[in-house]
Amino acid sequence: MHKISFLLLVLALIAPAIAKPSPAGFAQAEARFNNLDVNTKATFQIMMTAAGYWAQIPRPDYSLRLFEDTQRFQSDLGDPPTGILAKAEIDKLFSLAIPNLRYWGFVQMTHPTRGHPIWVPMGIGGRIVPDRNGVRFNGGEVEIKYLYLPNAGLEVVYNYMLSKISGEGQNISYRVMRNGFFAISSEKDGASEYLRYHQDGAGLLGFTMFWRNDDAPLYGGRVVALVSGSLLNQMLGTPMIPVPRFDDVRSNYEQPPAAASPTAPPEDQSTAPAPPAKPTVSVSSGSGFFVSNEGHVLTNNHVVGDCTSIRVFMDQAAAADARIIARDATNDLALLSTALKPLRMASPRSSVRLGESVAAFGYPHADVLASSGNFTLGNVTALAGIGDDSRYLQMSTPVQAGNSGGPLLDQNGNLVGIVTAKLNALKIAAASGDLPQNVNFALKASTVANFLDTNRIKYAPGSSTVALKPEDLADQARSMSVFILCK
Repeated sequence: MHKISFLLLVLALIAPAIAKPSPAGFAQAEARFNNLDVNTKATFQIMMTAAGYWAQIPRPDYSLRLFEDTQRFQSDLGDPPTGILAKAEIDKLFSLAIPNLRYWGFVQMTHPTRGHPIWVPMGIGGRIVPDRNGVRFNGGEVEIKYLYLPNAGLEVVYNYMLSKISGEGQNISYRVMRNGFFAISSEKDGASEYLRYHQDGAGLLGFTMFWRNDDAPLYGGRVVALVSGSLLNQMLGTPMIPVPRFDDVRSNYEQPPAAASPTAPPEDQSTAPAPPAKPTVSVSSGSGFFVSNEGHVLTNNHVVGDCTSIRVFMDQAAAADARIIARDATNDLALLSTALKPLRMASPRSSVRLGESVAAFGYPHADVLASSGNFTLGNVTALAGIGDDSRYLQMSTPVQAGNSGGPLLDQNGNLVGIVTAKLNALKIAAASGDLPQNVNFALKASTVANFLDTNRIKYAPGSSTVALKPEDLADQARSMSVFILCK
């Protein structure tokens, strides 16, 4: 009896270690998943994350968690929870996920010294700016710091961050350190923080993300899962896809045909659906300025000409969607409608004089230069553009890529033009052997006024005669200007 009791005790102790049988349908779902190509596996999991059903990073292997989350999605649809999605269920998944992906508008943010890119949700509004040891995305409710910590030990930094976060009174909900990385998730007063750092050479490469809203439309918890997945892909080669556009993408994660009978021939693999094309997203930026109290913004047509969506960012205000309501392709003008309330509007002046002082304001090279905008001074150097085109003036005011669409003001704060183009110095140098400097062009305010009149936009004509200090002129220019993000 003693031996039997001892044996029963041993069996009771080891019973939890014995593998539990997989739930019904798991093996079939796992086989279907394993038959997918890597891109489709990643696409399926990214869609599940964007729709709110998968809070993990994309992974190449199937798991009970993914099976159960797929079943949960099917149950929410009122469908049988098989764990394998039918075509109609895939369509529903995409219809839930794509609006969020479009709103987030992910772009790649590359670390300046390590060269690895991660995803950041540029579509919510924000800027990518340099930071100590790396680069930072500032997006209102979201901030992402992407840093490299040279000569830093994994365990030392992990323990330091745990102590720091606890000392700040944050509630740590998750923490892990293994296999050359650590991750910590915490929360305090409705604000969330997530850190993930990987051993990279002699230091640590990783990011910290702060956000304040896990609800619509931001869904910060979903965003951080995708950002984390993009970093893991760079460090370990786990499944990921290019930053998603998803306008026409459809996964081939479909319900497989019914199991064939033992005597049936094998499925013809030549008819299997092709993997989805790798989607891409194109993002560009420019400048603009307010021309009415109703929030109308003027910019160059070439800044917004190919946009499928436009976001406008006003100094010290939340971003707003914009739509094009009028164009003049000949004069390279576009008028946007926004819900923003301007602090100041541009006032077009009908004439301009050769040699007078002018100032430009805009957002050039928004990925590396100051997110608050750039203000430059110069003079009117010619009253016509290339080929004596009288619609334009030439100026010595320095401008760069991204200045297009910004205001050109006289010393009194009146609008004398809209920054439009700069001479391609390299092409001129190749043709003539001479490198031109500060040869830039603006469309005259008289043409701007005609465009506004044609589209019945009420504006105040430029009539100020009080010369402003450069710093005061800069304040006026910034208060009427906006940063434009085009996708």
